[in-house]
Amino acid sequence: MAERIITTWKLAVLRAWLDYTQRAPFVGTRLDGYVEGTDTTYWNRQVSLEEFGLSSSSAVPEMVRLPPDLIEAVQSTVSQRMERETVLWLRLKPPYGYLGAAPWEDLAADIGIPVLRVPDRLPAAAPLGLTWRVALAVNAPSRASWGARHAQGFISALRATFKYGVEVDVFADAHTRDLLLRTANALDASVRVHDPDDARAAHERRTARSDSPSAPRRGSGLRAFDPNTDPRLLWSDWIAEGLGGTAVRALHFASEGVVTPDQAGLAITPDPAKAATVRNSAFVETADLRTLADRLGASLVSIAAPEVRGPDIGARMVADSLGQLRSGPTIFSSIDRDPGGQALADVHLFLARPGERQLPAHRSWFGYVQPDSLQRVLDEPLQRWHTDQDVNLTQAAVDRGASEQPQELDPALTSAYQYVDNVPVWVASSSRFLEAKQGELNSLISLPGQGKASKLAYDQGASEALNDIQNLLSRHVRGT
Repeated sequence: MAERIITTWKLAVLRAWLDYTQRAPFVGTRLDGYVEGTDTTYWNRQVSLEEFGLSSSSAVPEMVRLPPDLIEAVQSTVSQRMERETVLWLRLKPPYGYLGAAPWEDLAADIGIPVLRVPDRLPAAAPLGLTWRVALAVNAPSRASWGARHAQGFISALRATFKYGVEVDVFADAHTRDLLLRTANALDASVRVHDPDDARAAHERRTARSDSPSAPRRGSGLRAFDPNTDPRLLWSDWIAEGLGGTAVRALHFASEGVVTPDQAGLAITPDPAKAATVRNSAFVETADLRTLADRLGASLVSIAAPEVRGPDIGARMVADSLGQLRSGPTIFSSIDRDPGGQALADVHLFLARPGERQLPAHRSWFGYVQPDSLQRVLDEPLQRWHTDQDVNLTQAAVDRGASEQPQELDPALTSAYQYVDNVPVWVASSSRFLEAKQGELNSLISLPGQGKASKLAYDQGASEALNDIQNLLSRHVRGT
């Protein structure tokens, strides 16, 4: 699907992949663009693994970086031959290992335009609700203060950036919550800081409602876990109950990353009401965050890590893998590079209300964003990007977007809730479910030589089942 998105929107793309076919493995890179509608390759380069901080072993690298020569090559080509581009897209060809954790966003500061990663799912997430409601989950070690500083800074940046129509629900470990309440400026009704002492009770209430509370449950279809002890469910149930049945537009998770040769995750304390230590920390994986975001109805997921000692490989890999699996935008933010949270707040505002704020070309963040979200500026000269003028979708964008389209949601399912303040969580979570399933079908259709497989999927009733679900939900939305 990623290649289909590239050709449909004629994106300027920096490609990167691992090549182990030679005696000396290397990272292949290629810069492609479109010149008067014609696909053009500007250059191919081979870069040693060592220049990226990588090796041919499976060991976790100490530091992943971008080679200075590669940065210089991209900057030179963009400034001299791609001056009309408003975004540079990154396409990592799987399997690409730790390349996904490299700070590719460093390029943004040198080329002056955002660097976004090409998503691999369509359709784009549907907007639901006028209020930009954020569930902000923070977990920091017991003696750390970065969690409270980040929460306070990001909340302040959101309130100043949005001006109106933003609400934040904070779910933080006990230590971080205490610091936040002691140091934060007066919080108005738009910010609700939830009590971590409520987490265990919320989880027990949900477990008690289960048909078989002692039986193992499955998270994202990947593994079974004990519902009475798993900390991921405790945090998830606390957040879901605390939101009171109202969906959120964004889920923001701030935590340190954890990485081993076999997996990557975000560290959490087993019980947010108790002090967190390195020894007793658990962690959430990509699938856990995806499940929580869908459960809350969130279209945007953003992940922040402190990164005081350099790139957080674990947190970056979680954000990268999550962005490949979701239709909605997925963002990673380096707290050390954006201590006040302003760049992150600007990204949130752009995704909430395109046109009110430009997408920041800042080295603190990367993200997977659907080109549909940028269609207003994809064909405009760079100088138009930096004005306050309303940039219209040009005829070229209309033409290139008129090719074969993926399956879309029934408009009736979302239009009724697009311009209301609060959206019921069942509507938003149903929308995310349908987007995920349609994304899977669209990906099957886009695979080379998979025409028969996709036809079989449709013949077996997958498409019809989705249509039936949409019709059912639409009738509930209309009240019929």
